[in-house]
Amino acid sequence: SYSSRMPPKEVQAMEVAARATGVFMTSDWTPVCTHLLIEQLAITPKLLCCVACGGTPVAATFLDALSAVGSAEELPDSRLHR
Repeated sequence: SYSSRMPPKEVQAMEVAARATGVFMTSDWTPVCTHLLIEQLAITPKLLCCVACGGTPVAATFLDALSAVGSAEELPDSRLHR
């Protein structure tokens, strides 16, 4: 899932990068989400859902790192992208 605060052009570019690595993005938090892309840490309903469901909030750099790895099967260390 991604923050609804992100500009549409940025979201579109991230969706292209995500698809290239086999990752699917959604604007809503759902039970199948594993990570939440955020611009800045702010307490929002989506962030609370992410944490409550065991998801990981990460910066957009996480998607860049995932693209560099080239596969959603080998996730980058999310602690480096907060």
